[in-house]
Amino acid sequence: MKASFLFLIITICLFVQLGFTQSTLTLLPRIEEDSMIVHIKNNVSCPMFVVLSPKEKDSWKGKYLPKFVIPAKDTLKNIFSYPILKPEDSIRTRAVDLFNFKITYGNPGGAKPDENFQYTLPFQKGLTYKIIQGFNGKFSHNYDRSRHAIDFNMNIGDTICAARRGIVVTAKEDSNKGGKTRKYQSFSNKIVIYHEDGTFAHYAHLVQNGVLVELGDTVEKGQAIGISGNTGFSSGPHLHFVVRIPTEEGEKSIPIQFENVKSKKLRRSGRMVTRKK
Repeated sequence: MKASFLFLIITICLFVQLGFTQSTLTLLPRIEEDSMIVHIKNNVSCPMFVVLSPKEKDSWKGKYLPKFVIPAKDTLKNIFSYPILKPEDSIRTRAVDLFNFKITYGNPGGAKPDENFQYTLPFQKGLTYKIIQGFNGKFSHNYDRSRHAIDFNMNIGDTICAARRGIVVTAKEDSNKGGKTRKYQSFSNKIVIYHEDGTFAHYAHLVQNGVLVELGDTVEKGQAIGISGNTGFSSGPHLHFVVRIPTEEGEKSIPIQFENVKSKKLRRSGRMVTRKK
């Protein structure tokens, strides 16, 4: 059978895992001989780490890559192949029905966090805000992805600024829902920025239509990037800020330092912090 690309294109969204709605990866199926061969395209401006596992591993008849990194804006070929009897079978066989996909921002082997980097407080110069939940906060900062997150009591409509230079890889602003239970977690509007050392800064709970940047933009430290809100899993208006590194088990938050802020202030709620420059 002559090799031919299918018109079927399957996109994977990170909505369930990370709460983002834009398509990050595209699966490109292709018929070659008696098999469906699938390539995968990365649509964002950072590497992506993917773990594949067949849903019916004991009866799986094809070949596949169990885990791999796709470079930014690149395509990786032959991530798996699956035998088919006739071309129309490939239309009925969807990759998302065959595999579980675990997707993580970044390259677990390539992130080298700069432990001495001084982040800028993520709001406008001269302003002061209270930390309402710091490192290891009992309400929601009690697991690996948020253990070193900081919540600032920013009001709805306040301006959020980039804490570090980087590239925008997620910009979600379509939600108007929020609440005090985890069932609202996926409704959080947010911005994710990729840094040169392989880390990612997450700015969450933005107001609907409150993103001031575009996917792929390079933003500078201190630049206005969004408007604070109260969407997603939230007990009240605030900015949730956290820096994470990619690991093979998923994203993990890391401790950070802010300019002119003593580390002990980040461990307790109720402390006031001022951006001086």
